[in-house]
Amino acid sequence: MFYSHNDLKLLFLLFEQIYSTQFSLLCRYDIKNMPFLGKSQLMNIILNGQNKKIDDNTNIEKLLISLSLDNKRLAVEVNQEIVPRADFDKFTFNELDKVEIVQAIGGGSYPL
Repeated sequence: MFYSHNDLKLLFLLFEQIYSTQFSLLCRYDIKNMPFLGKSQLMNIILNGQNKKIDDNTNIEKLLISLSLDNKRLAVEVNQEIVPRADFDKFTFNELDKVEIVQAIGGGSYPL
């Protein structure tokens, strides 16, 4: 029998409720680090008009690193709202978010 990611989480939490003290003392678990519960699921976002698959726990900072844009001057807009740079590590994506990344490019000077 195959259980989905969410089914396993629910079973795990139910088991913990039943055996709360002993189980939590043994595990001190973090669901994201449990091999059978914490495997990342892929989701789709729309990145600059193109479909892109990412892990479900991806934040803006991780996305920029994966695109080699982590040290660039840029702005990130999610669903038509600009996300402040200070929130890049906290802001996680949802399925089918519309993400626009705009890089600042300096202009040149023209000879007189």
